[in-house]
Amino acid sequence: ISVSKCTSNCKLLFFKMLSSTLKQLQEKVEALEEEQNMKLKPLEDGWEIQ
Repeated sequence: ISVSKCTSNCKLLFFKMLSSTLKQLQEKVEALEEEQNMKLKPLEDGWEIQ
C-alpha cells in the first residue's frame, strides 16, 4: 500500500496507536522514577542525620 493512498482514517488510527504507546512508556518511566525515589529517600535521610 502506497503512502499516498493512506486515508486520514488510516493516519488517525496510526496516531491513536502511537499516543497509546507513548502513554504506556510514560507510565513505565513514572513507575521507575517512583522506584528510584523510594530507594533514594532512605539515603537522603541518612545524609541528613550525619
